[in-house]
Amino acid sequence: MRVILGIGNPGSRYNYTRHNIGFMLLDYFAAKHNISFNTSEKEYEYASGSYNDIPFILVRPSTYVNLSGTAALKAIE
Repeated sequence: MRVILGIGNPGSRYNYTRHNIGFMLLDYFAAKHNISFNTSEKEYEYASGSYNDIPFILVRPSTYVNLSGTAALKAIE
């Protein structure tokens, strides 16, 4: 299982800014593979799928960039 973490800041204020490039890349990858994000109870959103028979999970923290480590730790628990 591969975990791909895209960091960014929540809220529309940061949409399409350099602060959210991680979110934008995950959104692009999810759209290309026809998967959608689900809400987690652990400070992140996630989407899962597989590529070349390798399972993956995309993780988009719901915290600000400087607190994304908390969501990352919870995603790999």
